[in-house]
Amino acid sequence: MPQLPPTGGRPARPPVERWGEVGGATSFSDRDPARLAATYWRVARRAMFGLVRPVGPPLGPVALRALGSRGPTLIRMGPAVVAADEHRLHVAFPILDGLVVGAPGGRLVLAGEQTSNRARVGVRVEGYTPRLHGVRGAGRLVGIPYAAAQAAVHDRVTAAYLEAVRVEGP
Repeated sequence: MPQLPPTGGRPARPPVERWGEVGGATSFSDRDPARLAATYWRVARRAMFGLVRPVGPPLGPVALRALGSRGPTLIRMGPAVVAADEHRLHVAFPILDGLVVGAPGGRLVLAGEQTSNRARVGVRVEGYTPRLHGVRGAGRLVGIPYAAAQAAVHDRVTAAYLEAVRVEGP
């Protein structure tokens, strides 16, 4: 995996990773990275009740915007870096900036693995630094609930995404 860019001296959150089984797939195709990304962004919008909308093509660049497609950018991600073959796929969106991003760096990774009898798909967030996490003066009363709220949103989106992929396939 490529080296993550520095986080500007702010502590990055520990990586968050979750996997789910996928039925019916015997191998991955060259269309699966775009399909997995499109599914992720569609599910993310629905899981956040449309209050946060992904804007951009499925493989990026993508901006997560609050309150509509012209609202403020919460997180901006660059074009996906895709690596895929018939047994594995890896779609990594670099995290660039945004209102909830403390420092550029980190990435959102959608991944898939295929074995002889099963496939699984996962989501990983690594090297991401929330804006108020570890910022001097933010205080524990603000920083901890802020980070917990972002983690809860990520958990909700990830669970919905893994269920959608389980039902629909990659």
